[in-house]
Amino acid sequence: MRKQGLTEEQLARAKCEDSPTGAHHWMIGKDGLGYCKYCGEDREFKTAWPPNDKHPYRQPTREG
Repeated sequence: MRKQGLTEEQLARAKCEDSPTGAHHWMIGKDGLGYCKYCGEDREFKTAWPPNDKHPYRQPTREG
């Protein structure tokens, strides 16, 4: 079954034969670089926040 909006190439890249689920499991660093914990494939994630920017969904911590 084809997921809506994905090309055949995107579906093929999403598969990971080493994973128990058949999909990559991305470990993403603060710099936006990620790797699959099962096969080691790496890629850059465009949605990663720069390290010095405040994350818009993070709640400020209370001190005191």
